[in-house]
Amino acid sequence: MKLSGSIPSTCSPENLLQLLGDSITLGKIAPEGFVFAENRADTVPFTFRRRIGVIVLNLAGQMTLLLTADKTSGHIDIQADHRIGGGVSIGLDIVQQTEPDRSPILAWTGLMTARGLTARIVKDRAAEADKIVRTLFERLAAQAAN
Repeated sequence: MKLSGSIPSTCSPENLLQLLGDSITLGKIAPEGFVFAENRADTVPFTFRRRIGVIVLNLAGQMTLLLTADKTSGHIDIQADHRIGGGVSIGLDIVQQTEPDRSPILAWTGLMTARGLTARIVKDRAAEADKIVRTLFERLAAQAAN
């Protein structure tokens, strides 16, 4: 399933990844259901427990953050396993761009794949995944502006 979007923001990929690497900041702004542990280098362990319709999604995993050498773009890799089997993988590329009217935006594109029993749970949940990613980026951009 493709994930993509953008928000108006002056937040650079470097600032975004710094905020994502800070478990205290993540604790303040994370969408409902996320609990983040103390980060280890460029990896942030997390759990995610949330009811989506009649299903309870219960994941444990890690988020790995990578910044390109020129610091103009970054990559977020999320690997999570579900307690009933299977799991979810998300890879997002992030970049700061400029709209034709010269206003800055933070854009992301990537893929989410599910495996095993988890694939059945998330199969029809593309809108929910998009909403969670958008909410996280909006809150990170707002935090960066403070």
